[in-house]
Amino acid sequence: MTRSRSIVGRAQRGFTLAELAVVCTIIALLIGGTLFTLAAQNAAREISETQRTLDLARDAITGFAIRYGRLPCPAAPKGSVAYRVTGEPVDDGKGEEGFASSDKDVNATNGQCFARQGLVPALTLGIATTDADGYLVDAWLNRVRYAVSQMNYDNSGPPPLTIAHPFTAQNGLRRVAVLQTPYDPIVPDLQIKSGTVTFNAPAVVYSIGKNRSAAGVGVDEQENGNGDSIFVFHEPRPSGAVGGEYDDIVTWISLNVLYQRLIAAGAL
Repeated sequence: MTRSRSIVGRAQRGFTLAELAVVCTIIALLIGGTLFTLAAQNAAREISETQRTLDLARDAITGFAIRYGRLPCPAAPKGSVAYRVTGEPVDDGKGEEGFASSDKDVNATNGQCFARQGLVPALTLGIATTDADGYLVDAWLNRVRYAVSQMNYDNSGPPPLTIAHPFTAQNGLRRVAVLQTPYDPIVPDLQIKSGTVTFNAPAVVYSIGKNRSAAGVGVDEQENGNGDSIFVFHEPRPSGAVGGEYDDIVTWISLNVLYQRLIAAGAL
């Protein structure tokens, strides 16, 4: 009888503190792993969504070029001097009327935009998703940036010819395609540096990424936002890495692909 009570007592005593600690540790690890997986999935989804938005903007810009023979100017940031044209709001930044002069027709002719870099002209292109002010936004609700070449094309001839801002001037792409020669090819002045490789492009569309710093966190992000013609694109980099944090997402329009699309559409 005594032995039976001893066995029953051991069977009913439950877990020890050490055993409970092990169980809690296992549960915590499982929960932590699940949360990490969900966070990684959300991050991947946001990046994928933003890439689709950039691709949509790039395709819409290409379609605009097929229709008008030029690339659109960037939308002017709301509140800037270029934000108003002839005393009237320019679609709250949604349109492309961020020209240098107050005469929109003149600027459509000479192609002089208010600046090389600005925002995607979502209203002109007819694309979404936009914020309350009508600017195209990425998965983190950052306004998507857009840069377009403002170079001039000089053909040494014969006959010698200069076309001002051919990428944004009305029918500028058609004129250059006809007039340029193998000796005077047009080379866009926007440069995308990816490692040791450099691409030239007439237009760039990019997101400033999840870190939301328009001024840039690392040196490469700062390069993308400084308003010049050089952009940097590579894999994401944490804040402790050499060169600083980088999570920009950059895409661009290849001039050869652009010409191919124009030719296929009968626009050249």
